Amino acid sequence: MTEYQMELLRRVFAMNEHIVKQNYQITMVLTQPTISKSKEWKEITQEEVEIGLLASDYSFVSAGAWRDGVKWAEVRIKENNS
Repeated sequence: MTEYQMELLRRVFAMNEHIVKQNYQITMVLTQPTISKSKEWKEITQEEVEIGLLASDYSFVSAGAWRDGVKWAEVRIKENNS
């Protein structure tokens, strides 16, 4: 392979790498969740907390810790989105 052909290959690979990086950036922007300020937040129901507890590994370890964690997360989400 000639030096000219090698240089062309390097350019093709560099362009391909650039395209891959751009595609990654576009994908990241398009897949980020967006939060609508106009939509009112719904609280997590007690039933959802209990269902989550039963589906977790905490159901027989520390149900109180699970519930406290859910309440903590709900408060943080409200604060972050107010």
